[in-house]
Amino acid sequence: MNPNVSSAGMVTNSFNNINKPQNPENTKIENNVCQNLFPQKIFLQNGLEGYYNIKDAKKIAKMQNKPIFIRFTNIRSKNCKKMNAKICKDIRVLEVLNKYYVVVVLCVSNKEKLSKKEWYNSKYDGKLIRSVGQQNADYQITQYFNNIQPFHVLTDANDTLLAPPKGFDLDVNNFISFLENGAKTFIKANIKVLEEVLE
Repeated sequence: MNPNVSSAGMVTNSFNNINKPQNPENTKIENNVCQNLFPQKIFLQNGLEGYYNIKDAKKIAKMQNKPIFIRFTNIRSKNCKKMNAKICKDIRVLEVLNKYYVVVVLCVSNKEKLSKKEWYNSKYDGKLIRSVGQQNADYQITQYFNNIQPFHVLTDANDTLLAPPKGFDLDVNNFISFLENGAKTFIKANIKVLEEVLE
């Protein structure tokens, strides 16, 4: 087995070199900033760690120079429950997500109310958005032209897609390949930027 490749097939050394801090003090400062400005990383389902807010996920992704895994889900969806039971509990999937991605779960059935100052009219259909779930659903359809859950997106902090989004799929190997392809695209983009800076 190639020592540069993890058990999940990730190009470990390339990814770690891009994300390696230049100075240990930078990591200390970054951790303090995260604690002061953003919510603590929380436990999602099945041992995943991440966020429930896309804005926080993007800020963390920029600070850590990592890609983002977005999962649009619905607690009433049978397909979401099936993927949650098979794919999202797989140890290899959890390992890749927790190590290489900033994870955000956006539930479209979340009934939590937004504060009145956060209400807005959707650019898609003009409806008044008043809850977190409505906001998540609106983000999915306006950003990715899709309103079916489960729906998985790999992106960078600037909304650049790293792989074609993936819907319902119970094949663990397919899902791992999806995650690997997104991470490799992110690595290549970072290497290109570094080369341009060094020219």
